[in-house]
Amino acid sequence: MDISDFTIDVPQTDLDDLTARLTRTRFPNGHATGWGTGTDLDTMRRLTSYWVQDYDWRRVEARLNEFPHHLADGTLHFIHARSDRPDARPIVLLHGWADSFAKYVGIIDALRNPVNADAPAFHVVVPSLPGFGFSEQLPDGDAGPETTAAPLVALMETLGYDRYFVHGGDWGSVVGQEVVRANPDRILGLHLTDIPFPNLFMVDRESVTDDEKSFLDALDSWSENDAAYVSIQSSRPLTLAYGLSDSPVGLAAWIIDHFGRHSDSLPSDEDLITNVMTYWVRNSIHSSTRLYSEGAAWDEESGDQDRADTEDWADTGDWDPVIHVPTAIAVFPRDIGRPPREFVERFFDVVRYTVHPRGGHFAALEVPELVVADIQAFAGNLEAE
Repeated sequence: MDISDFTIDVPQTDLDDLTARLTRTRFPNGHATGWGTGTDLDTMRRLTSYWVQDYDWRRVEARLNEFPHHLADGTLHFIHARSDRPDARPIVLLHGWADSFAKYVGIIDALRNPVNADAPAFHVVVPSLPGFGFSEQLPDGDAGPETTAAPLVALMETLGYDRYFVHGGDWGSVVGQEVVRANPDRILGLHLTDIPFPNLFMVDRESVTDDEKSFLDALDSWSENDAAYVSIQSSRPLTLAYGLSDSPVGLAAWIIDHFGRHSDSLPSDEDLITNVMTYWVRNSIHSSTRLYSEGAAWDEESGDQDRADTEDWADTGDWDPVIHVPTAIAVFPRDIGRPPREFVERFFDVVRYTVHPRGGHFAALEVPELVVADIQAFAGNLEAE
């Protein structure tokens, strides 16, 4: 891969257009309050006002550009922040949806140059997944977990990292396990904040323990009450994108809904809007949803994507569900699912399992200190063995 330097520099005309759209926002009618039927209206009014009056993209842009940004083959965006420590190990941090590479910016320095000299240090690689942020999208029909993982594997090899750690959450955990599966001998360890969701459909429910049954029942309830976005992004992503590509507040509401439902407390206003901006300034909401619409292994018998059965997520031929590298999972109480250890052990060689006292689905933004400490403890224990 050819590596070139990259600087985030959004054209001023795009920012002026954004401001004009924000000032013309038409909010929903009615008297909806709270998060019960979607993103809280009062929250969106307040955030829109903040976005127009107080949010400073140029200041955020300058802060982001303090880290070394690059493009691989002119298409894959990533941050590559090397440690000053000679004993540092490489780690690649993989985001999901509806977040972005920006989720990890706040933990890069703590990982690469920890204050505690006894803590492990890392050379930190933070890519934008293909189709997200400043990365170009993959060819049509190619946006599955394996094809998304392939350029990341090539990137780490190009950077000269023979062995490295992988961290991921949400789609980052799905793609992360494919990175591991592609070259297990190169992986020092896999650190996850949730279990890859396709794995949920690979278990014979007649064989589960009581704790596993409670976990799966809770996910069934989530699927019935909170997972409508998965169906829409899987079956009608283009229809959705017409609205979200045209309305910044519509885009923000669609994204922030997931932070409101699956966080102990919302991240700062600046972090929320910066995350939305990574989608807006590149008009990448449609390409980001292709992991949903193209990422499932639909078979011919299931018909079209409107009525795919859950088995189709697992219809992967000779695919081996077990990851044979040291794995840690950090469980957060407000996440979508909180798998018991025995469930995780069906798919991974679990050497560390931690239930944290707070945090949710976007833990690196909500409780960055807990995520950093968990990664450090995992790597430190492996090095001590």
